[in-house]
This record gives sequence, structure tokens and C-alpha cells, in this order.
Amino acid sequence: MTANPELVCQCCDRVIARTEPVRWGAFYDREPWGPAGFGLMRDGTLQYVAPVCPECWAIPVDDRKSPDGMTCFRLAGRGPEMHPQPCAWCGRPVILTRERRWVVCSDLCRVAARRDRERRDRIDNPDLCDGCRASMPGCRRGRRFCSDACRQRDYRIRAAERAAKREADWRLFAEYGAALGWHSSVPAAEPS
Repeated sequence: MTANPELVCQCCDRVIARTEPVRWGAFYDREPWGPAGFGLMRDGTLQYVAPVCPECWAIPVDDRKSPDGMTCFRLAGRGPEMHPQPCAWCGRPVILTRERRWVVCSDLCRVAARRDRERRDRIDNPDLCDGCRASMPGCRRGRRFCSDACRQRDYRIRAAERAAKREADWRLFAEYGAALGWHSSVPAAEPS
């Protein structure tokens, strides 16, 4: 495990210890909800997402500010705060807003964990063609198809699926428009 990032709290500029749970706070230029807290009125603009230490998270929201004047109103993401989960790469506790398949504490750990997963997948599984599932030993890393014919066949299948979906979307849109009386403005089929 080579990636062991030093995370710095955005509010107090203190290095967060590896044993402390890290939260990723959403920093806004002003309140993200309207006056008196009635609904999300898009008043505040999300400026960035940055780590926050446990001491700063315990501070009341109005006082939880970064040096550039931005306020951390909530955790990044939606939903309630979850229990700490270990980072997939370095093991640091991370507190998130919802369950995720891969929990990481930083971009360094995300990249390192992804590369490690890819390396293990290459060792465990032989390289198979995405088109015909034939084995491709000794091919360059990242190669998906064994031949141009397989690549072209896969493209044609994907193109046909996209065209069918686009046609179904246009048909649904036309039916919806007809129900609302938009007869002349909505084409019955996909335009050429």
C-alpha cells in the first residue's frame, strides 16, 4: 500500500490523522436552502468538496468556515450520515452519506485501488475478446477485440440498440405531444 495521502482539513488547515474519520464536506458561498429553511431554493452555489476533521465538524454550522469564507453546511452527497467505513486502499475511516461499493478517502487512494483491482483482474482472468469471447493471450493491455471483424460487429450491435432506443423515445415523445395537443410541432418519427 503505497498511497497514504495526508488529508488537510479545509476549515482549520490541520493534517487529519490516519486514525481519525474523515468527512467530505460540501462548501457553499451561502446557504444552499432558502430563507427559514423552506426547501432547496438554489440560493447557494456549491464551490468545492473538501475534507473536514472531526473537531471542525462538531462546530456549529454557522461557524464552520474555510479560510476563503466558504461555509460547510453538509456532507457531500445525499442522505443521512453513515457509520465510518475503511478506505479500500489505506484503511482510513471515511464517513459518507450513503452506501458505496468502493469507499476511498482521497483521489490518490481511488487511483491506487482501481489500479490494484485492474491488476488483479488481469492476473485472475485471461484476456477475452469482447465480441466473440475468444482468448487473446499476449495482446497489448486494454485491447478489447481479437480482430477488426469483432470490433465492427460490436459497433453495429451498439448502433442498432441506440437507434432502437432513439426511435422509442421519439415515439413516446410524439404520443405525449399528441395527448397535449402539440400535433404540428412534434414529428411522428425521428427526423432525417
